[in-house]
Amino acid sequence: MLVTVAVTWETNVNQIIAYASRAFALYYALQCIVALLVARKTGRSAVPFAALALVCLAVFAFGVPTG
Repeated sequence: MLVTVAVTWETNVNQIIAYASRAFALYYALQCIVALLVARKTGRSAVPFAALALVCLAVFAFGVPTG
């Protein structure tokens, strides 16, 4: 809890939102990778999951706060 208070006081609100968005993008990328692995195992097409995983990883890697 102290870390949360310190981050809130020491950073810009837009930066906090950008960090949260990047964390969600990483979470969704991991979910897409799990779906990709399950699709490959069951013989279904994994291409849509791979594409979404790449988009999410790009958002995570290149996401910057506004302003």
